[in-house]
Amino acid sequence: MKYKDIDVLRRFEYVANFRYFRYLSIETLQEIVFLMRSTTFNAGSTIMKRGDLNDKIHILTEGVVKVEVSYGDTVLDFDYLPSGSCFNLYSAFGEEVQSVVSFKAETKCIIETIDIHPDLEILARKHQKLAYILKYFHLLQEGNELTDFYFFRYSRQEITDQR
Repeated sequence: MKYKDIDVLRRFEYVANFRYFRYLSIETLQEIVFLMRSTTFNAGSTIMKRGDLNDKIHILTEGVVKVEVSYGDTVLDFDYLPSGSCFNLYSAFGEEVQSVVSFKAETKCIIETIDIHPDLEILARKHQKLAYILKYFHLLQEGNELTDFYFFRYSRQEITDQR
């Protein structure tokens, strides 16, 4: 990557290490990075609550997010996600695009989002591997194989130009 902007480089690193995007070309990854939008949440802020509509992939680039589940009137802490985690992915590919859990900023957080409709779908028309990945997400969600309780945590891997 030729860019020197630290935020762009960080976004690129997180996207490139996202489990399903690891084998995309450098060009495709760069295009995804430039589609990302950044939002800052203060500690204690609600990022998304159960039932909210979702059509985005969320990548936590800074901070810690608390995942909460509701059981009747009781709210339980389910998990804590560190920087680099990707969350709330699968609900965006289902027929009901609602979050099944709540996400709160445990610390000050920066969340990068990628719109699936239309951004990634338009990009997938140019990049066949990305189109296959998006189709795979749909199949996983339809088959209830993975839900929004399945989170991806950052695992640094070397990125090369030999994709």
